[in-house]
Amino acid sequence: MTTAQRGFMIRNWGLTRFGGGGVVMWFRRSGSGDDGITAGQRFRANSATPIVWEVAQVYHHPWDPNPHVRLHRVGAPADVKTIALATLRDERYFAPAT
Repeated sequence: MTTAQRGFMIRNWGLTRFGGGGVVMWFRRSGSGDDGITAGQRFRANSATPIVWEVAQVYHHPWDPNPHVRLHRVGAPADVKTIALATLRDERYFAPAT
């Protein structure tokens, strides 16, 4: 594999390594099927305690046809969760923060 090919893979594939040595990959396809959701948008959780979450990344696992969103809690950046994009778009769970 040439250096140029490695650079392409690093730019277009996300790799996360876990302690057990396993690797999880996702393919980044920005703008394809994201329904206008981009990094930096904020959403409020529709729960007893309204929490504001900010979109950090929209990504697609190669084995899952559904896009996912990585969220960071506003005010507590270490609090991170990953949900399906369809869940973020569902008004029962989240609403755009105003």
